Amino acid sequence: YIASADDSRLATYRDLPDKRGTLPGGRFLAEGDLVVRRLLDSDLTIESVLVAERYAEEIASRLASHVPLYVATPNVLSQIVGFSFHHGMLACGI
Repeated sequence: YIASADDSRLATYRDLPDKRGTLPGGRFLAEGDLVVRRLLDSDLTIESVLVAERYAEEIASRLASHVPLYVATPNVLSQIVGFSFHHGMLACGI
C-alpha cells in the first residue's frame, strides 16, 4: 500500500495532467478501468499499475509477479495524480 503521494516509486504517475501523451522511452499511461484492462489483455509490456484499494485484489490476480502493483486510498491516489481521480486505475506500459 502507498501511504504517501510523495513515494518516489510513483514519479511516473505524479501530476497526470502534465504527462498526458507519451512518456520518455516510448512509455505511456493507461487511465481508467477499461483502458487498463485492455492493456493487461494485450501483448504490450506493463511497467507498473496503480489502483484504488477496491481494485487491488482483481488486478493483482491478473499481473505477472514481476510487475509492481501500487495500491492507494482514493485520497492518496488523487494527491498523486494531481486532481480528483475517480477512475481508480492507472498503468504504465511500453
